[in-house]
Amino acid sequence: MKEKCFANGRIIDVEKGCLRPETEIWVEDGRITRLSRGQAPQDAVDLRGSVVLPGLFNVHTHIQFDSTPAGAVIYASQPRFTLSAVKNLRKYLDSGVTYIRDMGGADYVDLELRNMVREGLVPGPEMAASGKNLSATGGQSWQNGVEVDGKAACIRAVREQCKKDADWIKLMASGGSKTPRTSRYAPQFSLEEMQTVVEEANRLERGVAAHAMGGESARFAAMAGVTSIEHGYFLEEETLDLMAEKGIYYVPTLAISYFLRNNRGKPGVTEEMADKAERDLEVQRRSLLAARERGVVLCVGTDACSPYNDHDGTGHELAAMCECGLTAAEALRAATVNSAKLCGVFAERGSIAPGKRADFALFAENPLEDIAAITRCAAVIQNGKFAKNFVSAGENPQKND
Repeated sequence: MKEKCFANGRIIDVEKGCLRPETEIWVEDGRITRLSRGQAPQDAVDLRGSVVLPGLFNVHTHIQFDSTPAGAVIYASQPRFTLSAVKNLRKYLDSGVTYIRDMGGADYVDLELRNMVREGLVPGPEMAASGKNLSATGGQSWQNGVEVDGKAACIRAVREQCKKDADWIKLMASGGSKTPRTSRYAPQFSLEEMQTVVEEANRLERGVAAHAMGGESARFAAMAGVTSIEHGYFLEEETLDLMAEKGIYYVPTLAISYFLRNNRGKPGVTEEMADKAERDLEVQRRSLLAARERGVVLCVGTDACSPYNDHDGTGHELAAMCECGLTAAEALRAATVNSAKLCGVFAERGSIAPGKRADFALFAENPLEDIAAITRCAAVIQNGKFAKNFVSAGENPQKND
């Protein structure tokens, strides 16, 4: 295949947090071959002066579940879940997200769609998927998970997910709002059970993502050595120190509270819910800044499916991070470099450099100057081809170059 040149783009160096002058990106067979300046041929693809980022990551998604004013509908038929997932994959791609880590659903729809995306049968971002989450009996999201109690059951459940070819093991370490009479902070599993899950998953070369809202549940997850802690509303000093020491990633999912607070008064969002979301966001802000201070690596995930937290909202997670005190450069690094490292794909994704996948998200404005620009994706290039083209008079936004 002939080498293709993408010209007139201003690349954001996400590792250094700066904007480069207009640079040509040369691509062949879906990979970047080289970068240059002032060497664009006449047939170069014109990026129109766009700001170019590596394709964004969202490392906490639930593609089967739609976001509604009342939150996700988590009981549906497999055909309905599948159609919802296909639609939601397109939303991620159109918003500049070219890699997602799905954190659990029903009937293993996520695993099948992951394969279909790779085969080119369904448009969407590259996926890592976790199959069914591991829940204690009656624990958080037991309805769509595998209920396990005791070491033997934990080992068997991990092996079952690996047999289904799950990329990750999702462990529901704490309760949460979706399951009545469960605590957001108390552990759903014993420390020994969590350690068993981590040991067996690691033996089978899988990482463990722990749903842990904070408190003792997050501390147990950190002690057990999980790969990432999801949500982590209230992270104690001991937990944060353990995360820094063990290299445990933090996926704060601020979007849950952010969208609830910002949609106060709309259908499904009462004043009480919005007030609680505002308090939660303040608690999360403190945990986020304390984690940054200790050098804990921050990643980007939205947990899309809570009220008004739709699958095209990844950019709003970055905006929420900046509202909580991160710089735009830090938020962009979390959505690219850091998340790529969490997913074990930084050798191929997460920055724009020779040898990496030619996946780019294009923006008319510079997110380093105004992070809100990240919510307005102008075009997407995936594997060196337009997955979402610039829209202008007479132009098809899905035209493939």
